[in-house]
Amino acid sequence: PRTIATPRHYAYLKVSEGCRKSCSFCVIPRIKGPLRSKSPEQCVRELKALLASGVKEVILIAQDLGDYGKDLGLPPPPTGSGGHLPSLLRAMLDSTKERFWLRLLYHYPDDVTNELLDVMASDDRVCRYLDLPIQHASDAVLRRMGRKARRAGLEACLDEARFR
Repeated sequence: PRTIATPRHYAYLKVSEGCRKSCSFCVIPRIKGPLRSKSPEQCVRELKALLASGVKEVILIAQDLGDYGKDLGLPPPPTGSGGHLPSLLRAMLDSTKERFWLRLLYHYPDDVTNELLDVMASDDRVCRYLDLPIQHASDAVLRRMGRKARRAGLEACLDEARFR
């Protein structure tokens, strides 16, 4: 059984470990290794166990939630669909009618898609909150950091999320 180290009304649910990005400044891939996602079924089981223990807010965490499932060999989602995270969120939400909050932490802006925002907007149990690691908005610095995103993309992501 899992020991919850937070106050009993919220808990973190780690959906993956490691990272598949290669940002020039970051040691996480060398420390934690490559991306290793939990199966959707395991994530749903852990969600249900947390809710059964009385948790009211489940905070999904990973080095980058946008990369969730890219290592599992799942059938590729449709192009532009937002990867496997929207499917995981739907599976989690569909698994229970219980009232709780689901919060997403640490999601790179280049992986925020309309499908992800649609899932977030479709169910009020998903907090209207995205923790985006925007450390810079200079294209030159972002390039040196090894980031895919550029300023225009960051601004578009923020605008799209803001007006949902």
